[in-house]
Amino acid sequence: MKPVFRAPRNFLCVLSFILIIAGFFMPSAKGEYVIHISVVNETDEFHNLIVFQQDDELGLMFDKVFPLPWRVFPLPGRAEGIERRGTAEYPFSQQIGITRDIDDSFALLNKIISFGRLFGVGARVGESLRSGWLPLGTAMAAQENDIRNTVEDRPVSPVTDDKPMDHLLRLASVILGKLTIKTEARDGDRFAYSLDEKGGQHIVKQGDKTKDKSITCRNDGESVIDVDFYKNDARVAVWPSLANGDEARFLLNRIICFSYDNDLKRDAPIRTKIEGDCVVSVELAGYSTIEAKLVYDTGSAGKKKKWIITKN
Repeated sequence: MKPVFRAPRNFLCVLSFILIIAGFFMPSAKGEYVIHISVVNETDEFHNLIVFQQDDELGLMFDKVFPLPWRVFPLPGRAEGIERRGTAEYPFSQQIGITRDIDDSFALLNKIISFGRLFGVGARVGESLRSGWLPLGTAMAAQENDIRNTVEDRPVSPVTDDKPMDHLLRLASVILGKLTIKTEARDGDRFAYSLDEKGGQHIVKQGDKTKDKSITCRNDGESVIDVDFYKNDARVAVWPSLANGDEARFLLNRIICFSYDNDLKRDAPIRTKIEGDCVVSVELAGYSTIEAKLVYDTGSAGKKKKWIITKN
């Protein structure tokens, strides 16, 4: 009978600790580092706790670029034995998206057919892409050292999709006459948006990079479009009404903001800078967890609120 090797208990404890720490800081499945964010409402009142970004390196914020609430947490007031907490993960993944209104009869027909396909279970994705009727279009990324392009499929999800919210959002966009397309983006990437003869949308990655690491998108289509900037597939900023030949640019600081505002809506652009005691800004660099806690300021009269930030 062969002897069985048994690792010392102390060694196993140390190894487990190392694996836990390494797993916490390792990139996610998509290869991106993640910051764990939580917000806590310790007041007696209901509040929408908002996570967003409102600063950029280009000086275009609230002029050409407008932030959007990246996360909205509707949290009731505190109750005994119950913690009012919301959590999110802030990865360094980025996407560029295009939204345009349906403005011609051909695209309207596209909309009607696409609406019908949303309820067609088991639709063939490849056939849908080749047909030219897909409302989300295609996203094209240039291969390095290769002049050919690869097409990334972004089909309309069938009813059986595992993500019902994505399905509902796509359904709503079709009903409201909006056509949307989105693709992954890295710092310094340049993109060009275009429409083919069938009305299909394309975002094509250009070969050269920007010097300031901003992400840009030029409108080569005839329609006026909105260019959206995403973090983890959720919009954080929009460059609205980009005309043919114009270029949108995004370069956000590594700063995140927390605020409480019951009037802010998830998809509504923030038109003016939020200032005052209701908002706090936090530098992201160098931290893996950030907690923003809304509490009453015991050093002031009445129920004045303040933020307490904990970073690790």
